[in-house]
Amino acid sequence: MAPDTITLARALVERAYQQMIHAASAFKAAKPVRDELRAALALPPTSTSVVPAELVHDLEGIAVGRTAHVFNGSCPDQVEGEMVRDDECPACRILLRLDAHKRAV
Repeated sequence: MAPDTITLARALVERAYQQMIHAASAFKAAKPVRDELRAALALPPTSTSVVPAELVHDLEGIAVGRTAHVFNGSCPDQVEGEMVRDDECPACRILLRLDAHKRAV
């Protein structure tokens, strides 16, 4: 495994998902991370998804509010939808990297 990737135990992802369910309802920026954890839990237990550690750290930044959406364009929200991205928004750029990673896997 490359030094810049981590493999998370399913139990850890399940705990993080349960915490994100509550956080996402109170904090709009946490919703995409919650949805990504939900997708990870939907994978068969035998499949392994290796996500670069830097991307995990950056996604955590969105979830805890270190990196916020600017909402000056096409940031994901209830109006634009969850899958839109603004390439000038710091949080959306992280989500774009996540989208590219998911397509590559």
